[in-house]
Amino acid sequence: GGSHYAEMQIQPWDVMRSMQDADPERFLPFQWHLLFTALKYIMRAGKKGPASEDIAKAQHYLERLQEELR
Repeated sequence: GGSHYAEMQIQPWDVMRSMQDADPERFLPFQWHLLFTALKYIMRAGKKGPASEDIAKAQHYLERLQEELR
């Protein structure tokens, strides 16, 4: 990733690995992908560009995750 990730104290993929390792059966693989992509955008909000853009991207992935969970 870019400097917007390198400057973080905790890397998004470390959070993702910890979450999935703790409860691997919680979601299907594609559902994990949607959740983790949203998390990535939330964690970098305002570091790469306007925070509102990253939050909108995260929201898009969370909306798709909601559809998958129905």
